[in-house]
Amino acid sequence: METEVSLTAAKTHFAKWPGYQFFNEAIDFEAGEFTRLEGVLDDEGHTRFSISVPDDLRAPGMLRAGFTSRVYENSGEFSINHVSIPLSPYKHYLGMQLPEGDAARGMLLTDKEHNIQLLSVNQKGDAVNIKGIKLKIYKLDWQWWWESGNSQL
Repeated sequence: METEVSLTAAKTHFAKWPGYQFFNEAIDFEAGEFTRLEGVLDDEGHTRFSISVPDDLRAPGMLRAGFTSRVYENSGEFSINHVSIPLSPYKHYLGMQLPEGDAARGMLLTDKEHNIQLLSVNQKGDAVNIKGIKLKIYKLDWQWWWESGNSQL
């Protein structure tokens, strides 16, 4: 039996907090295949294994862990199965709710004050108090439409 584990970014949202963004668009995440496990099934066709997520993993938010398993018969034939489950790489998430932008372009104009709502939650989406958060807000200044992608962040 062998199992490959792959990680992909998943949009991070919590039903209790519509309108809040908990996903960091500035992080390009490409983890791909994470690990490969090999083992033997017991007499009932079961096995157990554990995986650990690297501490230096820079995820933009929640992830999906995909498990692709192959079970080989003595003849060399094999069965394959794929399961995907949500995976939270963080204990807490910081969400931001931005006001609507101007009617013409949907952007926040620099000559007006805007209220930005912040919210910290745990993995289940319950509001929690996190101490020591430092926040920086930047003005993005693009000159041309083709410069407006996330790669410029």
